[in-house]
Amino acid sequence: MSSPAPTPTAQPQAEDSPAPTGTYPPPAPEEAQYRLPPFIIPPGVSVTSFADFEPGGILLPTVTVADGAAEGEEADAEEAEVDGSGVYTVQLETSHEPIVPAPAGADSNNTDPKADQEKTMPADAAAVVAAHKRRRNKGRQAQLKELGFSADGAPGERRLTWWEKWELEDLKKRGSGVNYNLGEDRSDRLDLAVKMFRKGHAMEAGVQSIWDRWLDYIGLMRNENQYPGAKKISRGIQRRGEEDDSDEEMEAEPEVNLEELWEERVIRFLENPTNALRRFFSSTYHEEGLYWSDAKLRDGPILVSIFLRYLLQERVVPEYAADLTQARDFLEEHIKHDLLATRAFSMGAEDDFSAACCADLGTQVLQDGMGRWVPAGLVLEQRARRDRQLLEAREREKREMEEERLRRKEEREQAVAAGIGIGEEGSAWGQGNAWTDGPVGWDEPHAWTEDDPLQAEGTAADMPWGAIRMPTLAPLCTPLTHSLLRTERSVRRITAVRPPDPAHPDPLRQKYATVVFEPWLLPEVVKEDAVLRPPELLYEAEGEEERSVMRSRGGGHSLGDTIELLVEPEHAERARKGLGVYAVWVQAARTGGMPEDASEPANTDAVEPATANTTNVTDATAAANTTTATPAKPVKSYASATKPTNAPSTPPEDESSGSTTPTLTASPISPKKKRRGKDKGPKAETFWFFQHVTIVVPGYWLE
Repeated sequence: MSSPAPTPTAQPQAEDSPAPTGTYPPPAPEEAQYRLPPFIIPPGVSVTSFADFEPGGILLPTVTVADGAAEGEEADAEEAEVDGSGVYTVQLETSHEPIVPAPAGADSNNTDPKADQEKTMPADAAAVVAAHKRRRNKGRQAQLKELGFSADGAPGERRLTWWEKWELEDLKKRGSGVNYNLGEDRSDRLDLAVKMFRKGHAMEAGVQSIWDRWLDYIGLMRNENQYPGAKKISRGIQRRGEEDDSDEEMEAEPEVNLEELWEERVIRFLENPTNALRRFFSSTYHEEGLYWSDAKLRDGPILVSIFLRYLLQERVVPEYAADLTQARDFLEEHIKHDLLATRAFSMGAEDDFSAACCADLGTQVLQDGMGRWVPAGLVLEQRARRDRQLLEAREREKREMEEERLRRKEEREQAVAAGIGIGEEGSAWGQGNAWTDGPVGWDEPHAWTEDDPLQAEGTAADMPWGAIRMPTLAPLCTPLTHSLLRTERSVRRITAVRPPDPAHPDPLRQKYATVVFEPWLLPEVVKEDAVLRPPELLYEAEGEEERSVMRSRGGGHSLGDTIELLVEPEHAERARKGLGVYAVWVQAARTGGMPEDASEPANTDAVEPATANTTNVTDATAAANTTTATPAKPVKSYASATKPTNAPSTPPEDESSGSTTPTLTASPISPKKKRRGKDKGPKAETFWFFQHVTIVVPGYWLE
């Protein structure tokens, strides 16, 4: 009770030493305060309660039945929206349909929800909604026109893509408003630019995956999608393996300094951004699994182009502005178009013409179980051996099942004779014994009283999918008129595309287009895990008829020569100059119906190369019926190839000048004799087709 005594003594001390100004808040003004609940209605104001409130929607005063916008007049951009009571509302950026009030004569006491949904709108409601749509679509079209886009179909019906939405947002913002300090480190400025760019651009799931891999490639993934206490380890960095339960000692992996690695990637990107883009949209795109998606091929260059434009407009790294501008121009002119062209050309590379050639003329090489291309005879022999083993195993299983059936039958008869059997014979299901007396195979009818409907014979017309169409070149090209000469696997670049030539003497060139390929230049040292491998000759025909065509004019070929590939005319339209194709190429030539002297060499003094007396694997049907294996022919590589006998594309001076151009066969013919016999004899009619296409790459490809 004595506690209040010191209080009066402390008050004078406070007066002697006044508190500083601003320590205590000023006194509240003397005015009316309204607290909830209940509502205090101010004088002269009528407040509608929630129970009596009826939504009136948003009304557009000038949008009426006789709206001028229907006749093509422009909508007033300054016009404000009001609600049903005439009160001005805040216009939202989101487009919405106007709510039209119910007719004046509508029954407001109707509480049936279904009746409310089916209640008809006033007579002018449809015109009001249509006029509003026209105004909204005109505004949308104006925005697209400002960006340089043109909508497909009716105005406003095309949905904006994600990059068009970004363009609209960038136009509204007119810059991020961030001033990048040039005194800071370039990596710090790029990190800030990545955050600001990501903040103003909403990304879909597919675009986000490309964005993450792009940031990881240029070394800016360190601060993306990280939370405190966690370290983001990017792809391509060695990861610590999971703990092994075995007792074997494992060597410790070398520690990787992430900061140094990221800094190296940033420097690599800034010092040469063009090469960085070339490598990212080629080998890196392939390694990350983005190369096989149409959406990724389209969205990747657009995303990176917008990001580079942001770096240039915001002056994030102005010291590299010239290099970034050059890289972005290369991206817009080449990368963006070549990526889409690779997908378009690869979709129909193995067209009906190539399929018909493989079906009619056969193949010289096939893939074994390890994915290697080996002579077709070896693969066919392995398949025949495997089929024989499967057949023997099936027959052995049938014999075992028959022996087991006879043993069980004997045991059952002995049991019946001894009186152990239950019931009389034939008292089980159906007629006779419930189980059949004979063996039932997996491919035999097994129903009780009728044949298996799955085993019923039928014709192609009875099948729901109809007859299967097998492409063929007959009668233009058959095994009696054409043969396979050689097969190679290499990377080649498109140099020219020629349409069908009606005036050409070869009927095939009159019907099909021609795509010219030249060798793709690879580095001297090719990595073991590289996608593109050095060229190699997989097989060469050994028959005397094929060898004679190879010795004739136009029949020679080397891995350094050009290739004229025949394709369907509609597929030739997708070929883009500069694209690279890594494939298995097969050369065929007309061998039937040629003059007798056509196979003779142009110069009788020339030494003909010796030919091995081996089986010629040119027809798939003949090779399949062969029981003996075709001797394995050593694969010729680019380095081991020699010059052909008569190569018209190689000038005579190359041989005397010591040219080291690799070719297939050697010839002691002097340049003078070769020139004298160059035009003798008819020219061989040869062409190339695809057996297998591994990958189609853009012309700027970098490993």
